[in-house]
Amino acid sequence: MQNVRFIAADLEEHSITPLKADARIKQLVYQRLHYTKGMTCANADLHTPFEKDEIYSSVVKQLTQLVNGKKTLTNEEIKNFINLLQEPNKSRTHEPFHALGACGSEIFTKVRRDLSQRPQDAKQILSSLLERINTERVMAVNEMLDILPASSNISKARLEEKFDSNPAAFHRLYQRYALLAQENKTNETFIKKTFPTSYQKLDQEDSLSAARNLLNDYTKNNSAGGRAFTFHWFRHHTDEVNQIVEKIDKGKIMSVDELIKELREIKLTNSKGSLSRRIDFIVFQHVEAQAKMADLGDIQTNQADIIEDTDKQSFRI
Repeated sequence: MQNVRFIAADLEEHSITPLKADARIKQLVYQRLHYTKGMTCANADLHTPFEKDEIYSSVVKQLTQLVNGKKTLTNEEIKNFINLLQEPNKSRTHEPFHALGACGSEIFTKVRRDLSQRPQDAKQILSSLLERINTERVMAVNEMLDILPASSNISKARLEEKFDSNPAAFHRLYQRYALLAQENKTNETFIKKTFPTSYQKLDQEDSLSAARNLLNDYTKNNSAGGRAFTFHWFRHHTDEVNQIVEKIDKGKIMSVDELIKELREIKLTNSKGSLSRRIDFIVFQHVEAQAKMADLGDIQTNQADIIEDTDKQSFRI
């Protein structure tokens, strides 16, 4: 993530321009919105039926009928299946067969050759092939279940139907979820490096209350003794921050937007100090909450107002 570069079009797409913020927070907001949008799109595709691949389905359907039918296959049935595999539009390079791995390729090579050379073993040959296809299906579905978020709300049976419809589309969707999982892991690591773990412990479902607790922790309940006990004697903005906390308690500040406007008025003595990091965290949490609530793809937020520079100081997300 240290090598992330931004262009105006990227930032505009996520409604976070003009963005004149600290680079690490710029990365964080962009990456979190990118992840959230990616997960929303993947979940939408997960619950949308795949376009059925008729070529793959026709081969597997006939294979299943031959295996589950009578005990002995006739020469005509074997010949018809071999002819089916020899049709111009059926090939091991056809994506759904390729997605099956080795057994998908062997349908058009080893299996076809074995059927021609050992027709008396056709039942065994085809049964083994169908078993291998089913094994690939079970493994793919289980891997998908392992990587899906808990909120996906889809049954194993539904995933099996999606695999049977189009294995290639199924694997592409799995790869998207795998990349999203890695992206989220990277994001969480970046957050831990950016903000102290103690900030997360002060979080609550009510974002304004969480912000209030984070600011109150900065002043240690407006107690000089409390700050001394925790070795934070020289915090510069305790009076200003305490006034803001009191406004929240008295209901004079009713939203995080109002809180951020108040915080913008503070002339930070140390742009990388404790209060600056807390403001970063409050704004980051607010932007992320907005992204989660918005209909991604058309995020309508006021991030631009939140992060716009003032004439007197640069306000960092």
